[in-house]
Amino acid sequence: MAKLSKTLKQSKKKRWFSIISPKLMGEKPIGESYLSDINAAVGRNVTVNLMQLTGDMKSQSASVKFEISGVKDNTLITRICGYEFSPATIKRFVRRRMTRIDLSLMTNTKDNITVRIKPFLLTREKVSRSVEYALRAKLKKELIDLIKKTSYEELFNMVIKHRLQKELKTNLNKIYPIKNLQIRVLEKLASIQPTVGKKAVKPVKEETAEKKEEIDLDNIKEPKIEIKKKELKDLKEEVKDLKKEKKPEAKEKKSAKKTEEKAVKKAAKKKVTKKTSKK
Repeated sequence: MAKLSKTLKQSKKKRWFSIISPKLMGEKPIGESYLSDINAAVGRNVTVNLMQLTGDMKSQSASVKFEISGVKDNTLITRICGYEFSPATIKRFVRRRMTRIDLSLMTNTKDNITVRIKPFLLTREKVSRSVEYALRAKLKKELIDLIKKTSYEELFNMVIKHRLQKELKTNLNKIYPIKNLQIRVLEKLASIQPTVGKKAVKPVKEETAEKKEEIDLDNIKEPKIEIKKKELKDLKEEVKDLKKEKKPEAKEKKSAKKTEEKAVKKAAKKKVTKKTSKK
């Protein structure tokens, strides 16, 4: 029996590495990660309640999403990539005799970073469709104008500190009094290809001279079409001849039916006359 040699792999020791928020949020500790290699955590996401960072009880219904971007002095550095307001709290806000307006937009910031933003709006009373349309159009215009003027980090800072929400609310109150306005979602997006309708635009490739010649030869269909036209004419003539042949046959059948009916009627009359004479 041959002896099998077992090689034991030496497992690397794991340890805890602290995760820190970006400068925007004061470089506070967010959490820890148990890793053997610190570089393995780069690219992962961490979600934290906003109250944990600000210390304000009013911001407990919102959460912030961070992406681990690098390593500095054995600590994991992050950057902000998302903001979300709790949908359960939004349900509590909505009551009867109110109008809810939702919107979703994709725009670029001042530093050319694509962002998706989803605001939420509640009016004090139920409004007509014309007022609802005016509020939605005004909200869309105000958001696009504000985002284009602000940078990516400034935008998140404005949303977290509720400065953006207050500014929008004051501008929309001129149309109709608003009870509540919140940003449901704010997230960073990857670069998007330009689209025409629903299909993405693809770069057009130049055709070679050989391919063009092949295509021209394949597209010659004139003789085939002429043959089909002749065949159709012949078929139409045949159908006309058949109809002419069938017409006299149909007339003969009608005349035969009429003679049979007359004969039956005469026979019936004879029977009736015989019975009356016997009586």
